[in-house]
Amino acid sequence: MQLSLICVAAIAASAVPAVAGSQPSKILVLDAHADVPDPLEHPDRKGTIDAGTEVDIDKLRAGGVGAIFLSIHAPRNAPTPEGHRIERNTADAKLKAIREIASRHPDKAAIALTPTDITKIAASGRVAIVLTVLNGSPYAQDKDAVRSLANLGVRVIGFVHAGNNELADSSRPFARDIPGANHGISALGRQWIKDANRYGVVLDVSQLTTQGLLQTVQLSKAPVLATHSGVRSVVDNIRNLTNEELQAVAGRGGAVCIVAFSNYLIASSAEKLQEVLDRYGVLKNGYEGLTVAKREALYAELNRVAPKATIDQYLDSVDRAVKTIGIDHVCLSTDFNHGVTGLIGWEDESKTGNITAALQRRGYTHGDIAKLWSGNVLRVLSETQADAAR
Repeated sequence: MQLSLICVAAIAASAVPAVAGSQPSKILVLDAHADVPDPLEHPDRKGTIDAGTEVDIDKLRAGGVGAIFLSIHAPRNAPTPEGHRIERNTADAKLKAIREIASRHPDKAAIALTPTDITKIAASGRVAIVLTVLNGSPYAQDKDAVRSLANLGVRVIGFVHAGNNELADSSRPFARDIPGANHGISALGRQWIKDANRYGVVLDVSQLTTQGLLQTVQLSKAPVLATHSGVRSVVDNIRNLTNEELQAVAGRGGAVCIVAFSNYLIASSAEKLQEVLDRYGVLKNGYEGLTVAKREALYAELNRVAPKATIDQYLDSVDRAVKTIGIDHVCLSTDFNHGVTGLIGWEDESKTGNITAALQRRGYTHGDIAKLWSGNVLRVLSETQADAAR
């Protein structure tokens, strides 16, 4: 049974006790996008978030985070059978690892399939985990891929990451890619949009080209999310959304989650990151061919040379988004565990209460903060599932 839209708004601001930390007791805090370590590259961590990473369970509880969207993200590899095999192995390993978080710690976490699940799990003092996919390429060869993913518990799908694929054009194509080869969304991608609507899966438009984003918004019968994006009018980065894109998402009832990624928040960070990525060849070929050691060296250098944004600089982007599309269409996310993330004062999930306190200092009301942290995301998820059930 799906939540009504009125119920979603009520639950987001209902008495959901914070598991720990300094969050107001009536606000459900939901991080709309984070990653897990690759279990194939880090077998000692087993790919989980309970092994001392930026998003481990104890940090989530310490920060008062009641729900989190965890990404099954396999970086785009070469468009060959071997490349697809590598992508799929990574995706399957991450899916298994995320599921194991809940199975190993049933007293602390559980997989959520609906907005009702999310709120009930959080109210019980556990962390609600929502499965998401970023880069659909590992599954592009599968018949009825979206239905299969939905049956596995996936509730959000982003077609691309860096690099074009069979579904859509990426806002960050590799040098080997033909620019605009899919003319936004490919024929297969358009079928995936229909299937996502049919099976109640939210579409994540964060990494698409402008053309692809606008097409997705137009083709989808349900509202969409941008789970980890920035604002182009604040920092002119290709991954940030223009006012046209922001308004398109909001105009169809969707929401844009401002991500705590310094590259998208302060221009000086973006410039220095680009120089290092180019030197490692990432802008040309992505991460394929980089050994684990070289990739970790890359992340270490990126963290060393790129300045971190402050919480105030992060909230400057939140403010701009709210001013542009309204409080009902903005949400928050971290992209933690993705190598070069975190802010000064929000280095990991245990510091999440600092964001709520900063929002309060800026004059956001209790109701506003509830919408930013979870209300708007729950509404989109609820509407998508309700549309599918009709």
